[in-house]
Amino acid sequence: SGTVKPEDADKIVDRIEFSINKSYIVKSEMAVLNMIAANNWERPIYIDHSLLYANSIFFLDYLQLEGLAYRFVPIETKGGGMNRGRIDADILYENVMKKFVWGNVNDPDIYLDEYNKKAVNIIQARYMFARLAQALVDKGDNKRAVEVLDKMLEIFPNGKMPLTYDSFPAVEIYYRAGEIEKANNVIKVLAKNSFEMLEYYISLPDRFAAAIEEEQNREMSLINNLVVITNRYKQDALNKEIDGKLNILIKGLEKEMGS
Repeated sequence: SGTVKPEDADKIVDRIEFSINKSYIVKSEMAVLNMIAANNWERPIYIDHSLLYANSIFFLDYLQLEGLAYRFVPIETKGGGMNRGRIDADILYENVMKKFVWGNVNDPDIYLDEYNKKAVNIIQARYMFARLAQALVDKGDNKRAVEVLDKMLEIFPNGKMPLTYDSFPAVEIYYRAGEIEKANNVIKVLAKNSFEMLEYYISLPDRFAAAIEEEQNREMSLINNLVVITNRYKQDALNKEIDGKLNILIKGLEKEMGS
């Protein structure tokens, strides 16, 4: 039926098995299960990525990421969170690099409002590029992996959509592909953005502490990750710079809390 490429035929399971870990299912869930039972692989079945977290899709170990949706396939792939589903690098590369268009998101003359920025984040566009690049570098295709990351940063530049934790995976992929300078440039932008956000959070009155705690911890975690990865790839000067700024920030917070 074309659901699985001939070269992946040996990965096809004998039967699809999954558990329904709830005491009841609603009509919409029953309809999806009926669709799977009756389809017999004659037509492709796709689910939106938002359903991964809805606890209403029970066959999460049989998905293949093909872009902005996951295809139901007879190949079992364990995983969770952002790494759910297998990747056919050729299919995803064709979609991401040749078919998808982004409506002039990166046009400097077009204003990108907060609603549209959130929409890009909701569809997890940067993660999609990063997962493709990861799959390519894992198979030794460093050239195409770098092309994918370059395009990600071209389509979603920091000036239009500030780089944040969703861009962090690009750092290690660049390092693994031998693009040290590109990795360091991304790190510098990520560090600058995170420190600026933390300085903003710190400047807010105490009554906002609970409201911003999660975001503040996320930025701190990102900076810690930058320290770890620059140390791992022996970028000593950059590591010292970021770690030094982080220590100054922490000491300032400790002093403020102690006063």
